[in-house]
Amino acid sequence: MHQNKRVLLDIKSNLSLVAHEFEFECIHLQTYLEDSIALLKQANYLSPDAKLYSIEADKYFWSVNHTFYFTSSFIAMLMQISEDLVNRCCEEWKIYLGGNLMIKTSTDPFYDKFRNSLLSKIQLDLKSPKWVELSELYQLRNALIHKNGKLSINEKPERILAVQSLIKKYHGLEIIDDQIIIEEHFCKEALMIVKRALTYLFKETSNHINILKRSY
Repeated sequence: MHQNKRVLLDIKSNLSLVAHEFEFECIHLQTYLEDSIALLKQANYLSPDAKLYSIEADKYFWSVNHTFYFTSSFIAMLMQISEDLVNRCCEEWKIYLGGNLMIKTSTDPFYDKFRNSLLSKIQLDLKSPKWVELSELYQLRNALIHKNGKLSINEKPERILAVQSLIKKYHGLEIIDDQIIIEEHFCKEALMIVKRALTYLFKETSNHINILKRSY
């Protein structure tokens, strides 16, 4: 068997394992999201006669504050998982393509590591809605992490446009007084955005490997 063909088979096998890991990851993330939100919702009602410093009031304010922190951290966790999987995919392709293919050309890691290695070879459509939404979600993540969820008119234009685009398409995400508000529903949507994008990635990668194998 031609050496390059064997390398391609190894890459396909390894990426297949990564894809299966991701499927299980999505199942666990869905369960984690539902269980965590259910716990927070146990204390999200405040009766009209509740005292300010009562246990009921303390639980209510704890629920409100921690729901905000939880939904924000869930988005950040999703993007960390996404970036890790993209990196693993690129590392596999480096074996076949050779050389240093991780040249930084953009502030967006999904246009950085991936475009300079894999995308340039398999012609993955960067304008695909699946991939565009993943990049938009990353811009949202940046606002949550670097700006504590603030999105003012002085923010980077690409970040504002990305977040506004997500708001138009999905419920559970809004901006109130420059503060990004994320609800449970959008967390579920964000998980689906990541799932669609990475499923697309794995599918196109597999297709391209099949095309390359036929040349040996």
